[in-house]
Amino acid sequence: MKRGSSSLAHQADETSRALEVSQERLEQALTATNDILLDWNLQTDAVYLSPQWQEQFGDDLPHPASLTQLRELIEPTDLANFNVRWTTTCAD
Repeated sequence: MKRGSSSLAHQADETSRALEVSQERLEQALTATNDILLDWNLQTDAVYLSPQWQEQFGDDLPHPASLTQLRELIEPTDLANFNVRWTTTCAD
């Protein structure tokens, strides 16, 4: 049994390292392109915005904690276009 747990621990270490490498690559790509990554939790409405949000907007805009708060930051004249693009993106 000890041998099996050692193998599982080794697999877990390899998986953890692969995840770290993947996260580093994503961060490098986001930094190089200045793109902002947005991750939206459908159940809670919470959003994660990558550090590029702060880099691009600084203290000019608050960091929204939800999609609802993010929509409140969008100019009313741009909101309809945002909603169409958001719906189209989410449908894909």
